Amino acid sequence: MIEKHINKVNVNPFFCSLIFQSFYKGYENEKCSILLHYLVLPFILYSDIREIFSSITVRNNLENVIKSNKVAFADIQDRVWTMKKLTDLTLINLHSQQKITLKADIEIHESVDYVYYNADIKQYLRSASYVGKLFKNEVKSDIFKHLKVIL
Repeated sequence: MIEKHINKVNVNPFFCSLIFQSFYKGYENEKCSILLHYLVLPFILYSDIREIFSSITVRNNLENVIKSNKVAFADIQDRVWTMKKLTDLTLINLHSQQKITLKADIEIHESVDYVYYNADIKQYLRSASYVGKLFKNEVKSDIFKHLKVIL
């Protein structure tokens, strides 16, 4: 599928739910901070950052990824605020489908593996899973400090 057609589809909370569930697969934890969710969609729905995460290895850490790609992360604060409403709707959608429980920390009930999806969507889900792998080894406050994002 062409990138412009995917961009029309990706503003849908149901599609973004798959992105979050793939993120959970990489995060490999039963609970996740609600604040981290506000970073996932800006990382995945913008192609310049998504491409960075689709090519990282498990040995990378967030600080190194940001330092080597400063231009891509320059306007991340604006992207987080732009995607805030979509993130809220996606969390509500996941909660209504009983795939997560909204509390102080989100309790994860169901995740998805990107390998079972077709190539058009697979790149989005694979990148989301890699973001989860990168975030699971980081302290939440360090993630926001490295990105210079304020919620």
